[in-house]
Amino acid sequence: MILQDNETWEDAAKRLHRANGILQDALGCDEVEDEEGTSEASSPTTSQKFYRTVIQIEILSEEPYKTENILNISHDITEGHYSGSLTDIVRNEEKSGKEMADLLLAQHSDPGFFCLNEDGSALEEE
Repeated sequence: MILQDNETWEDAAKRLHRANGILQDALGCDEVEDEEGTSEASSPTTSQKFYRTVIQIEILSEEPYKTENILNISHDITEGHYSGSLTDIVRNEEKSGKEMADLLLAQHSDPGFFCLNEDGSALEEE
C-alpha cells in the first residue's frame, strides 16, 4: 500500500477498503446475507490459488531514514542520496484462501480484494 502525501496508515486502509468494494463490484463477486443479516460464502473453500512474495529493501544512509512511501524509496535509492538493494525473502509461496485472507487483513487490506471472505472462502459470484 502506498501512502499519499500526509496520509496515515488508517486513512490509506480506509481508501483501500473503498477501492476493494469498487473492485468487487467490477469483478462481479458479492457476499450473500442469510436471514439474520450475516454474510456467508458460496462455498467453504476456494480452488483459486494465491501466492505470497516478500521482498526486503535495505537502505544505507548518512542520517536516519524515515520515508515509508514505496515510490519515494524507489526514487531515493535510484536517483537520490541513498544506497539500496532488494533481496528476495520469499518468492511465490503458495497460500490457501484462509492464509491469504489473514495476510490481507494483516496488511490492513480486505480479503474481498481477491473475492474472499475473512475466513478465506470464496464470495458469491453474480
